Amino acid sequence: YAIVYGNSSEHGGSVIGQVESMMEEQLANYAEENPGDWKAIQETLGCCGISAAAVMAVESPSIATALKTQLSGEEPINCTAQFGSLLSVYSLIDAQAITDDQQIETIVFQNVTGISENFFCADKIRSSIKEYTVHFAAVV
Repeated sequence: YAIVYGNSSEHGGSVIGQVESMMEEQLANYAEENPGDWKAIQETLGCCGISAAAVMAVESPSIATALKTQLSGEEPINCTAQFGSLLSVYSLIDAQAITDDQQIETIVFQNVTGISENFFCADKIRSSIKEYTVHFAAVV
């Protein structure tokens, strides 16, 4: 059996992780296809990009292109101000072929001054989704 309530599950940790990965991939695609809307979302939420790991997870011609697509907001945070620092760190991550999301996040947060978990939008988007999702309970 499994008990599901709202956006959490007693036995669904791996499923939730997969859904979050899919969400980040869809957001990256959305950012690429709708750059004006993605910029507005970042400015509305006061954050930049999707997540520290999302830059490496997206198929893009280059890391620079992925960063430019994902970091476009200007107010209240100038997302492009960290572009050079982030590009250097992501280039090292790419050169070392690091693919573990947790390891990528640790490297980014430790090596880019002024970047914290609040910099990226994923948590704010998850919170918004959770806030506006209808909560339900089910026993299977």
